[in-house]
Amino acid sequence: TLSGTLSLASGGTNKNITASNGAVIYSDADSFEASAVGTSGQILKSGGAGAPTWGTVPWTFSANTSSAAASANVIAAMTVPVASTITAVRYVPGIVGVGAADNFVAKLCGAAGCAVTYATCTVACASAAGTVTSCTIDTAAVAAAATLVWELTDTSCTTDPDVNLTAIFTTP
Repeated sequence: TLSGTLSLASGGTNKNITASNGAVIYSDADSFEASAVGTSGQILKSGGAGAPTWGTVPWTFSANTSSAAASANVIAAMTVPVASTITAVRYVPGIVGVGAADNFVAKLCGAAGCAVTYATCTVACASAAGTVTSCTIDTAAVAAAATLVWELTDTSCTTDPDVNLTAIFTTP
């Protein structure tokens, strides 16, 4: 007959654990623990040497065009489903163009006309096709239900920007 807590060395948890529907068992330095319970749709993220936590999967907002941009240079729009944080933005030019002394600029904006700028991507016109360029994040926090647009604000390099723009978001 066993009584008390069974040690790890003897095949136990070294702790009194109360099970919870949806909890995950993990180990810390001296015992097994039960994680907090996540909510539907979340994933378990490592806490390194600490406890794991529940979170959401990062998502992206991409824009691609292989021809001249639409009116007002807006090439894509979306509404953000939940409050999010922009963690990375990249630009990959296809055909950039001819004017070596100028830049091609694309912005991730809060509305057409760039009332709020979330990210700015600037690429020299002379850049080689396929060059991956990191962009500057101007405002990382994005409110739920915000409308975002990718807008080309300087296309003096070429009339055929052939862009591939991607913003990566996480949610709290």
